Amino acid sequence: MPDVIALNTSGDGPRLFLRSTIQFTFEDNKAYAGERKASTVLYAHTVGAAESLKPQLYSWEWSSVEPVHPHVHVRRGDPDFHGLGKLHIPTGRVFYEHILIFLIAEHDVKTCRADWKAVLDDGFQRVSSYATWGGGNAGPR
Repeated sequence: MPDVIALNTSGDGPRLFLRSTIQFTFEDNKAYAGERKASTVLYAHTVGAAESLKPQLYSWEWSSVEPVHPHVHVRRGDPDFHGLGKLHIPTGRVFYEHILIFLIAEHDVKTCRADWKAVLDDGFQRVSSYATWGGGNAGPR
């Protein structure tokens, strides 16, 4: 099991915890004969309010072996829907950079670099330019 990373927020905000798993394989690149490429098999990015990740606040998930589209679970109790965390809310492909930008912008997670946005945008552009699904214009905002 991957390590959980503690994230500090600015001001009096609560500390958040993140665990990300990205699994990939190498395969022949159908677009370029003789070249290889990494193909994503699954990803899971989970944010929690404690190191145990319980309660989970968000969990973005996708796996190539499940017939479920990329989705997010939002952990908010709702008795009419048996908790929103049980729902598979469609998202489209979510890159790691998306998660980091979301946490910084929406939860005021502290960064160690003033140029964090440019660094994450650059990383996203490089990885998504070779993505065979969900890349390109689906960039972080």
